[in-house]
Amino acid sequence: MMAEGMRFLGIDSIPGSKSQGGLRALYALVRRLKNNSHIAITPDGPKGPARKIKNGVLLIAQRSGAKIYPSSFSAEKFWRFRSWDGMIFPKPFSRAVMVKGAPITIQSGATSQEMAVLSQSVEDALNEVTARGDSYFLRPSAHAA
Repeated sequence: MMAEGMRFLGIDSIPGSKSQGGLRALYALVRRLKNNSHIAITPDGPKGPARKIKNGVLLIAQRSGAKIYPSSFSAEKFWRFRSWDGMIFPKPFSRAVMVKGAPITIQSGATSQEMAVLSQSVEDALNEVTARGDSYFLRPSAHAA
């Protein structure tokens, strides 16, 4: 559904998950980043669990040399989907905010232990920008688990 909405706005999508076309999507995203494209990834994947990032995000950043910019979106008034992640959709004319955190670099030679630490760092940064975005509307995180 999200990809269809983005396509309507003229934004391209590359579908892929661990179980369906993930490797093809990973290589396509790495190619795009190396050609100076910008991409956005739902880091907890299409099935969750919510707020736990998948390895693909780190691998794409590592192989492309691109930085990860933790980002989150919040809105004053919204509808919440009954989905595993509780995704929100802003109501018309609602105030909204997008918050971006400091960039995170994944070194090309990072070990699996370093990748685990970086994975936790990215999760922590995403939780922080989510809380910051929600705080604009003076409420606890709308995305809290």
